[in-house]
Amino acid sequence: QFQIETGLITSHWGLGMLANNGEKEPFFGQPEFGDRVVRARITTKPSKDSPWYFSAAWDRVLYDDLTIDPRIQWTNQALFSVLWRKGDDAFGMYGAVRRQDELLYARSTRVTVLDAYTDLNIDLTTDLKLHFGVEAAGVTGKSNRATTYNSPDRIHVLSGGAATEAMVIMLDESLAMGFAAGIASGDGDPSDDTAHDFSFDRNFGVGMILFDEVMGGIEAAQYNLLTDPDHMGQAPDAVEASVYEGAFRRASYLQPRVQYSPAPWAQLRLGMVFAWATAPITHAFYTHRNGGVPVNHLGQPTSGYALGSELDWAVQLGPFVDKDHLLHNTRVSFQGGHAVLDSNLGGDKMGRIDRYMMMFHVL
Repeated sequence: QFQIETGLITSHWGLGMLANNGEKEPFFGQPEFGDRVVRARITTKPSKDSPWYFSAAWDRVLYDDLTIDPRIQWTNQALFSVLWRKGDDAFGMYGAVRRQDELLYARSTRVTVLDAYTDLNIDLTTDLKLHFGVEAAGVTGKSNRATTYNSPDRIHVLSGGAATEAMVIMLDESLAMGFAAGIASGDGDPSDDTAHDFSFDRNFGVGMILFDEVMGGIEAAQYNLLTDPDHMGQAPDAVEASVYEGAFRRASYLQPRVQYSPAPWAQLRLGMVFAWATAPITHAFYTHRNGGVPVNHLGQPTSGYALGSELDWAVQLGPFVDKDHLLHNTRVSFQGGHAVLDSNLGGDKMGRIDRYMMMFHVL
């Protein structure tokens, strides 16, 4: 039997490390983006009761982390995936061949992506179960969207990343404890002919402050410097692609976390994030002005790979139960984050960074 799907849809795969539709809320923070494509897909399975699914698809990408404006960026990708799903357990692999053309500049990027993930739920005892998920991906290809001094015609792309999460959960789901971790490759030599930087999807939340706010703010300010005619006669190629909207990239992290539900309508979360870079910590503009010797966004020399740490917490009330079912999808949440940056990011001068957020969900 076959299933055929065509039309405008959101795109998601695995833990959402690369393809993320923005429908699942991260452990802390909120979803703000979602990948959208016009897709033609065909899926088949060996038999009616088989847990195996084989799919092939073609996408015209309208919006994701790399395609921002479909009017000037023409992006197509062909995909093939194999998925095994039984109950809440799943294992899958997909490959994608992607071509993106920058119509205004006659530049293009051609990459091949291979991504695999597993999502398992294992009963440990009569009272405990383990939820475990892992996703890993690699990217290879070539691009002349951005070039380097040592490779002015094109650069090669070779990068990879992985993410995992594990939670031990009470069967009544009142208490869960575990951790999340991830790594994204970084480029130690941005002037050679190969780009090694790997970025997670912007909706893959890693804490509330360090990447979402601090690193995202540094990138936005860097873009302003690189496009300011008072500083540079001409902005570098693909400078618009240097802003990643706070995505986790070229770094590694460890996040111990716990979740407690004292009542069906109340949930408490607590977590820590410890982060390290996977490439020398540099600021493109100030490092270039410093003759290539690494400095951060404050013009300070950097050493080592530590980025900092943060403490995050969240309180969610709802969904509520009432006899008229008027509030059954209504929730309110309060969240906070407190980050201490390493000296590599100017933490010795900036002090603690706090962020608070309140959200209402009415559906």
